[in-house]
Amino acid sequence: MLAELVPGKYAAKTPEEAAERVLQFERSRAGFELPRFLMALSSTQKHVLTENDLPAGDYSVVAAQAESLFRAAVVAALDEYGVPLQLGEKLQNLLRTSDDLEAALAVIKSLDVAKLRLGPFETELLADAQRAL
Repeated sequence: MLAELVPGKYAAKTPEEAAERVLQFERSRAGFELPRFLMALSSTQKHVLTENDLPAGDYSVVAAQAESLFRAAVVAALDEYGVPLQLGEKLQNLLRTSDDLEAALAVIKSLDVAKLRLGPFETELLADAQRAL
């Protein structure tokens, strides 16, 4: 993120703008466009290579991992409910679930935020997410 603040033609003017750019890249490019590109590439190479009796690869696993930003799928999904990825990763051990979003949301809703070792900003984010659930 600091690279976004290095003076130059495309430098962010504020730290907030730099953070927004990084998050925008993470959400749209890495989490949305890259997986679709990988699946298109996978389909194309499979078609071309199998037509020429050559072994083809399968990029679907990497595409799925990119879609969840190389994190547990449930942690990535929590971002849509107001729990940012980094906070979701901190809470991952408490969630006791691998892929069950409904179970993870129930755990999030039942957490006693005051008892967690979180900073003030993270505490506020989690409390906001709980109120929205």
